[in-house]
Amino acid sequence: MLPCVRDAFDALTAWTEDGTAPPRSRTVPRPDGDPVHSCTL
Repeated sequence: MLPCVRDAFDALTAWTEDGTAPPRSRTVPRPDGDPVHSCTL
């Protein structure tokens, strides 16, 4: 879960501080493979 938390925080920072547009989807897709050690946001 930790990789997803880090990626989510980086994405939130980009949306709020850098002006990057958030993705169109309102949910994070379920990761394929090992959700504990990997995350694709």
